[in-house]
Amino acid sequence: MNSRPFDRFALTFRWLLPLEELPFPEEILPPKHVLKKYGLIEKSTSEVPSQKGGYVERGECRLCGEDIELLSQLVRCPSVACAAHFHAKCLASHGLANDRCQLYPLEGKCPRYFHTFLGKIAYLVGNRMAFFEYQRYCRACIVLNFRCGRHYLWGDVIRDQRMVLKIDEAQADSSLKGLVPRASSL
Repeated sequence: MNSRPFDRFALTFRWLLPLEELPFPEEILPPKHVLKKYGLIEKSTSEVPSQKGGYVERGECRLCGEDIELLSQLVRCPSVACAAHFHAKCLASHGLANDRCQLYPLEGKCPRYFHTFLGKIAYLVGNRMAFFEYQRYCRACIVLNFRCGRHYLWGDVIRDQRMVLKIDEAQADSSLKGLVPRASSL
């Protein structure tokens, strides 16, 4: 597991019988991104949302600003609060930063920035239209930038992408094809 190319795979090392676990030798521990789990593999199911409210549009990549044309190009932040959409290629390039010898990162942090205005919370109480009006007319407001910064493992991002594709494949309603299930509905 510590040799190429295996040291870059999103692997999970599973002990089916926890009592039979043998510790890894200190001098050859598995890579830090390899997960260690115990017990039998449990079958998981995801409900395919049947209402449009359970989906969002693909939208644009938060890194390059271009539209995400195909669902297979889309990956998203694992934070339900953020759920920013990116092209897989853009997020991989961002995660690699200076390591251009690889195709994808092992891990990274969500690069999405949130912009907010001082006074927004007191003024708005969740009214989206009022927020846009407030942005337009409040020239003296101070803008605050917050970064999501949620840590991710590339394997988890790709597992989520595969689940989104499976839900799209199972969708019977053609008007909901190509939409992205809300992160909270997975």
